[in-house]
Amino acid sequence: MERAADGSYVGPAARNAGPLSFEDGCVRVGGYPIAVARPARWDGQTLTVGNASFALGDELVMGGGYETDRVPGQPDACAGEIFLAGSVQLLADER
Repeated sequence: MERAADGSYVGPAARNAGPLSFEDGCVRVGGYPIAVARPARWDGQTLTVGNASFALGDELVMGGGYETDRVPGQPDACAGEIFLAGSVQLLADER
């Protein structure tokens, strides 16, 4: 993925949507383990990406791509296909 002038990332144009969950040691959206390609933090209940925070159960939409190669920091329990998100927002805010 490449960084755009506004700080977001641009790359593969895949979409992933669904509830934010934590299952089997993995942060997930739409059932897929996720990695966020920008500063992000997970505190066990809330995913914070930049200045935006998302709680467990929030319906999210992400733009990015599906990845099968291991991502740095990816827990062993989350091996396999993940969604590498370049953008994250509430599904209700999708334009």
